[in-house]
Amino acid sequence: MKVADLLEEKTYCDGEMIIEEGENGDCFYIVENGKVICLQKYEDDKPPGCVATLSPGDYFGERALLLDCRRACTVTAGTYFDLIMSKIIGGIIYSWER
Repeated sequence: MKVADLLEEKTYCDGEMIIEEGENGDCFYIVENGKVICLQKYEDDKPPGCVATLSPGDYFGERALLLDCRRACTVTAGTYFDLIMSKIIGGIIYSWER
Protein backbone atom coordinates (compact mmCIF):
# COMPACT_ATOMS: atom_id res chain seq x y z
CA MET A 1 0.00 0.00 0.00
CA LYS A 2 1.20 3.53 -0.83
CA VAL A 3 0.78 6.65 1.28
CA ALA A 4 -1.31 8.11 -1.57
CA ASP A 5 -3.79 5.26 -1.09
CA LEU A 6 -4.45 6.47 2.45
CA LEU A 7 -5.31 10.06 1.49
CA GLU A 8 -8.83 11.29 0.87
CA GLU A 9 -9.84 14.13 -1.42
CA LYS A 10 -12.44 16.69 -0.37
CA THR A 11 -13.81 19.68 -2.29
CA TYR A 12 -14.62 23.06 -0.71
CA CYS A 13 -16.45 26.07 -2.16
CA ASP A 14 -15.30 29.70 -2.14
CA GLY A 15 -15.46 31.13 1.39
CA GLU A 16 -16.14 27.80 3.09
CA MET A 17 -14.33 27.33 6.41
CA ILE A 18 -11.96 24.36 6.55
CA ILE A 19 -10.52 24.72 10.05
CA GLU A 20 -11.16 27.28 12.80
CA GLU A 21 -8.61 28.98 15.02
CA GLY A 22 -8.63 27.48 18.53
CA GLU A 23 -10.22 24.14 17.66
CA ASN A 24 -8.51 20.80 18.24
CA GLY A 25 -6.62 19.43 15.26
CA ASP A 26 -6.78 15.82 14.15
CA CYS A 27 -5.71 16.03 10.51
CA PHE A 28 -3.55 18.03 8.12
CA TYR A 29 -4.33 19.20 4.60
CA ILE A 30 -2.51 19.45 1.28
CA VAL A 31 -3.86 21.91 -1.30
CA GLU A 32 -4.42 20.01 -4.54
CA ASN A 33 -5.79 22.90 -6.60
CA GLY A 34 -7.25 26.36 -6.02
CA LYS A 35 -6.14 28.47 -3.05
CA VAL A 36 -6.85 28.86 0.65
CA ILE A 37 -6.65 31.88 2.92
CA CYS A 38 -5.21 31.68 6.46
CA LEU A 39 -6.69 34.19 8.92
CA GLN A 40 -5.55 34.90 12.47
CA LYS A 41 -7.06 37.06 15.22
CA TYR A 42 -4.70 39.70 16.54
CA GLU A 43 -7.09 41.48 18.88
CA ASP A 44 -10.43 40.34 20.29
CA ASP A 45 -12.33 43.44 19.15
CA LYS A 46 -11.07 43.32 15.53
CA PRO A 47 -11.69 40.91 12.66
CA PRO A 48 -8.94 38.39 11.84
CA GLY A 49 -6.20 39.38 9.39
CA CYS A 50 -4.74 37.39 6.50
CA VAL A 51 -1.42 35.78 7.46
CA ALA A 52 -0.95 33.59 4.35
CA THR A 53 -2.45 32.50 1.05
CA LEU A 54 -1.70 28.91 0.08
CA SER A 55 -1.64 27.37 -3.40
CA PRO A 56 -1.37 23.86 -4.89
CA GLY A 57 1.35 21.83 -3.19
CA ASP A 58 1.18 23.87 0.04
CA TYR A 59 -0.07 22.25 3.23
CA PHE A 60 -1.50 23.30 6.58
CA GLY A 61 -2.80 21.84 9.83
CA GLU A 62 0.37 19.94 10.71
CA ARG A 63 1.30 22.23 13.62
CA ALA A 64 -1.65 21.13 15.75
CA LEU A 65 -0.68 17.49 15.17
CA LEU A 66 3.05 17.83 15.76
CA LEU A 67 2.77 20.04 18.85
CA ASP A 68 -0.52 18.64 20.18
CA CYS A 69 -1.99 22.12 20.36
CA ARG A 70 -5.08 23.95 19.09
CA ARG A 71 -5.36 25.39 15.57
CA ALA A 72 -3.30 28.59 15.21
CA CYS A 73 -5.51 30.16 12.54
CA THR A 74 -8.76 29.87 10.61
CA VAL A 75 -8.40 28.59 7.06
CA THR A 76 -11.06 29.21 4.41
CA ALA A 77 -11.37 28.38 0.74
CA GLY A 78 -10.23 31.29 -1.42
CA THR A 79 -11.63 29.65 -4.55
CA TYR A 80 -13.44 26.44 -5.40
CA PHE A 81 -10.77 23.82 -4.77
CA ASP A 82 -9.84 20.32 -3.75
CA LEU A 83 -7.81 19.28 -0.72
CA ILE A 84 -6.15 16.06 0.17
CA MET A 85 -6.56 15.42 3.87
CA SER A 86 -5.05 12.87 6.16
CA LYS A 87 -5.23 11.90 9.78
CA ILE A 88 -1.96 11.06 11.51
CA ILE A 89 -1.90 8.77 14.53
CA GLY A 90 1.36 7.45 15.93
CA GLY A 91 3.33 8.36 12.80
CA ILE A 92 1.10 6.33 10.50
CA ILE A 93 -1.19 8.07 8.03
CA TYR A 94 -4.83 6.94 8.05
CA SER A 95 -7.46 8.26 5.68
CA TRP A 96 -9.93 10.66 7.26
CA GLU A 97 -13.40 9.12 7.45
CA ARG A 98 -16.32 11.10 6.07
